[in-house]
Amino acid sequence: MCGRYTFFTDRELQEIDEIIDQVSNDLQLEKMKAGEIFPTNVAPVLLPQNEIVVPRLMTWGFPNFHNKGVIINARSETVRKGGNGNMDLNRYLQEVCRLVKPYGIETQGIKDGTCYFSYEGAPLFHVASDGWSYYRPEHLDTHEKKKLCGMIAELTERAKEYIKMMENAAPLRKDYKLPCEYGNLVLAGKDMGEHGYQFATWQYACDQKGITLEHYYINDYAGAKEDFAVRSGLISRRKQFPANELNIQSEKPIFCVRIMVGHIKDDTFEIHKDAKGELLIHELMLPATNEELQVAYDFRAGNVTCYQTVQGIRYPLPVGAMAAADLKSLNDSAIMIDQMNDVEIADLWASLAAVDLKDENELKEICEAVLGSIAVLELSGFSQ
Repeated sequence: MCGRYTFFTDRELQEIDEIIDQVSNDLQLEKMKAGEIFPTNVAPVLLPQNEIVVPRLMTWGFPNFHNKGVIINARSETVRKGGNGNMDLNRYLQEVCRLVKPYGIETQGIKDGTCYFSYEGAPLFHVASDGWSYYRPEHLDTHEKKKLCGMIAELTERAKEYIKMMENAAPLRKDYKLPCEYGNLVLAGKDMGEHGYQFATWQYACDQKGITLEHYYINDYAGAKEDFAVRSGLISRRKQFPANELNIQSEKPIFCVRIMVGHIKDDTFEIHKDAKGELLIHELMLPATNEELQVAYDFRAGNVTCYQTVQGIRYPLPVGAMAAADLKSLNDSAIMIDQMNDVEIADLWASLAAVDLKDENELKEICEAVLGSIAVLELSGFSQ
């Protein structure tokens, strides 16, 4: 949008002449600006009134939520809630504190609507009243702090998305809200306060009153959103990629296993640090070599309390509920999936959708069955 415009008062322009005549009785007429109009100037604005359009004198620009200047170009929800997009800032800050706490980031307090955070006793970043995170270059004096800030940016943006979605959602049942539904599939969410959010995908029963086939995701909005999109049919069970991206996609690992050392306190998992102050997290990309598997096993054996997560990287496979305890079996599955073609991947998706996947051994059996069934089809003359 332009930062100024021109309002002519030439009497030869009939429409402009009519507008000026209609506002001539306005007490602010002497304040009306003609010629080039800039923000904060008073000028005629056309407004709907009783099914007709009438001109009124108004000041151009909304007060800025930073208390300086005016806003002349913004999304409606930004204007409505002072810049943070229709979001409860206090609830957002509470969620940010919960998300960053496991990484050793402490909350220093709120001053003038801004929440400050520190790491190892030194300032790290702050969240302003507009909901954005800000950093000072002098505070990012180590590689670890830079890495943490990159992670924080991802966490806070995702938190904004689901908090806004939940605050605008309609009530569903009990403490759940209904952010989205498609067909007979529901994406539901529940605000658990200081403990975060629980999301679920539900399928309506035939009477559209009851629900069945629930999938629950505690503090895993990305997983719930992916599950909803796939179960409802909004996206294919195997994401499609443009031809020029296929080679890049085929080079990605199948799974990423994260082994984190820590403990649960007040329903929150806190990650421990080593003697150097580094977070005790080990990432293993699968397929992996025997040496890489052994390093992961050694890391796990050398620490008493470990928490593991597994995520599909190349394909959004529903494996998030697995404990990833048997890394060898999971690696065997990754090797088989890495060798599958498009038909086999589609068959794998269908097989996984029909079961409630429990562990790595079950995934390995399904992969073996998929490859075996395809081999039988090819031997029978039904190859694609």
